[in-house]
Amino acid sequence: MTFQEAQYRLLADLQERIHNGDLTERGLARLAGISQPHIHNVLKGARFLSYRSMDTLLKSVNVSLLDLFSRQELAIHLSTRMLPQHVFEIPCLRSPLGPNMPWPETLEFHKKLVIPSNLKYSARDLVLARLMPDRTMARILSDFDIAALDTSSHARLNVTPTGVYAIARGSEAILRHVRFGERCIYLATGENIDEPETWEAVEIPGQGILALLKAHVVWAGHASDKLLPPHQRGRFLDDATS
Repeated sequence: MTFQEAQYRLLADLQERIHNGDLTERGLARLAGISQPHIHNVLKGARFLSYRSMDTLLKSVNVSLLDLFSRQELAIHLSTRMLPQHVFEIPCLRSPLGPNMPWPETLEFHKKLVIPSNLKYSARDLVLARLMPDRTMARILSDFDIAALDTSSHARLNVTPTGVYAIARGSEAILRHVRFGERCIYLATGENIDEPETWEAVEIPGQGILALLKAHVVWAGHASDKLLPPHQRGRFLDDATS
């Protein structure tokens, strides 16, 4: 559960109590030590609670975060956590991907990372890549600095609208969204994905599309998270399962 969702659930609980006559806005404000106008705006959805104010409200009505879950949700969450974690251990490309960095043709097998598995992907086709900063993809990749790439021909030929792909463009390998044209592919960034007129056209070379499309980015995370459990180390991009 996110902080925002927890807040929505708490407000729904408080609104129901007020509707049933168990509480009043004035009484709630007095219990929590928060001004009535602020409580009124919060209950209407016009204002959000700080985590301190939310803690105060929870204590004032004797509710914990666990009370905001249903029994079924708690049971499912606990059963999922208790399942064995399936993971992939994948090698790393020798050099990073990003602006001014060429596509690396070799792997470093002594450098590996364990990531949560997704049965859509085969471990033998996955490689890890360090990412150079690219502000044009920040909206999609946030501040992630590592990524798992599916290098299989199937992943590279079956382009998805929301997918992010490693493209060997000239002397650099960059991450972009891809759209197919008649004789070229179009590269879109996270910033101009909704502006087709600004997409970059790249001619398909004689060797074919696979000479350009090197991999599909399936997972992204942070190198500093390597001490966390695998399921907390990042997220799958097309269908988040982590």
